[in-house]
Amino acid sequence: GWFGIPFIMARSSMAALFACLPLGLLIPGVVGAETGPRRGVAAASSALSEDDACHAEGSTSSTCAVSALQHRSHRGLADNALAKSIAKVDSSDNLWYRLQSASYKEFPAELPPGTDTDWVWPRDVAYYQLHANNDFVENFVDVYDFATPNVLGECNRFVTYFWPMYSFWMQESLRRIEAVPEDAPPEQTKQLQHFVRQASYLNCVWFHDPRNGTEWSRHVTAHMQNVRDRPSTDLEFPDLPEWFNDVPEFLMYVHDACVFWSSTMTCNLGYIARDLTGNKAGSEVCWDKVQVPTYGYSMHGFSLMPGRNAVDEEPYNHSEYLECQEKPLSKELLDNFCPFAGHYPAGLLNASWGHGPAKGTKRYEDVLKCEAKLDIPNWSTCSNYPVHRANEGGYIDVLKPSKGPITTYKESQERTEEDAVAVAGFLGGLAAKWAALRSMNKSVDELTGLQSMAVDAVSEAAKKAAKAAATTLVNKTHVDMPIMPEN
Repeated sequence: GWFGIPFIMARSSMAALFACLPLGLLIPGVVGAETGPRRGVAAASSALSEDDACHAEGSTSSTCAVSALQHRSHRGLADNALAKSIAKVDSSDNLWYRLQSASYKEFPAELPPGTDTDWVWPRDVAYYQLHANNDFVENFVDVYDFATPNVLGECNRFVTYFWPMYSFWMQESLRRIEAVPEDAPPEQTKQLQHFVRQASYLNCVWFHDPRNGTEWSRHVTAHMQNVRDRPSTDLEFPDLPEWFNDVPEFLMYVHDACVFWSSTMTCNLGYIARDLTGNKAGSEVCWDKVQVPTYGYSMHGFSLMPGRNAVDEEPYNHSEYLECQEKPLSKELLDNFCPFAGHYPAGLLNASWGHGPAKGTKRYEDVLKCEAKLDIPNWSTCSNYPVHRANEGGYIDVLKPSKGPITTYKESQERTEEDAVAVAGFLGGLAAKWAALRSMNKSVDELTGLQSMAVDAVSEAAKKAAKAAATTLVNKTHVDMPIMPEN
């Protein structure tokens, strides 16, 4: 009934906050190694309990869990019809239509035979990265069905529009990653990971753009130049200039999903950016010489950037980028890469996940080596915080003084559920009062004292009933999300 309105709102906001990926990539910057996360994947641990790879010394290690998952992917899937179907389908097929009727719970934890297990990550690793689990995904299947293809379909347009930021920060991260030895001590690895995460955060602040024509350009470029001037062995991430303390804070709010995605794609996009830059690589930022588009990043004909015009479709003709790179950024290149360079199995969440470099090529080996240094996918997951700001401290720490995180997923979940119940109660009481007055054919001012008490009693009873019903619905769909390792 009427209390379904706040319940539907709660479902949408919960999915956006907690699932990390379905809606999160559209919210950045608009509003705005021993403790790898695989160790915490309950489903993976259960599935691996009988695996020989995890019976040896050190069986609790994250490396063991994922290694065993990958080894199990070679075993038979004869009893799983969906796995058989996926195994027969070429990765270029559109699995969205083929799997539309399948329950998400039926998607196999094991990778299909013939999968490149060095490159593709199993389902439970993917879900844990996305701050989700099998039950959550199944519970919010309607939201995933609607949001996931729309969000993932924005990848090439998103990267194209913000390419100057991605090109700069991915290459700055890449040269530091390459300077770190493969056997780096844990402390050095943590410093490297912290640098990459800060760079990924700034990738996601939509207005943190060096291109000429905005108020931010000079200050962004100055900070970028500070980073560019430092040696590759310098893993300290310099704070943003004080000017950013006067920027409205909400303009630097970034959804957790974007930081996760940018961090995870650092190696893939870093090598793409370096290849496109070619001989135009230099000591200067360069991108401040490029004019910012007159239109904002747009979806369905609406600009998501205040103060910038909308565009019906991203034109993909950014010839101005050739000021700072030798080769054009083409739609074909991004269509092949997006949205995840093929690191997730095709069909997961009823989506296709793009393609990585051909196995055995230098690019393939370089990306895997780069990701190993960052401990990806162990390290690169969604965090415990749905929205980040520049001065939260710790996880994101690019502006001083620190204010602490805005909120956690758990706090947001509690508030969302409480608000859904409260709104349902309010609407229930309001509806009952309106119905009572209508049946009496009177306004509130026309009621006698006894009539007013009766109407209030009916309204209060309806409010309690609506809150009870809403509480039942909230409890029925409540899913405790995993607490991610603080790294």
